[in-house]
Amino acid sequence: MAESERDQTRKILAVLGELPEPGDAFKFAVVADTHQYVDELSKIVVRINRRSDINFVAHLGDMTDVGLREEYRATLVSVQPRPGVPSRGSR
Repeated sequence: MAESERDQTRKILAVLGELPEPGDAFKFAVVADTHQYVDELSKIVVRINRRSDINFVAHLGDMTDVGLREEYRATLVSVQPRPGVPSRGSR
């Protein structure tokens, strides 16, 4: 496992700590059930990243088709550079 892939929970918690204080408004994008459709997800991410008003991205799960590490890696890369939280789902 590459060093950049380690301690993901700590990294996510650090990002969450930088979000606006409670009471401040912020906008977030939600994606889910992307499975093996990395190309389609990439198009969605481009659209999200064009918007300067979105502060956070949540992926609600089923990021992969069969649970291969390469599928997770491709999905995690696609949601950057926005702060976000990925949830693997059932796969």
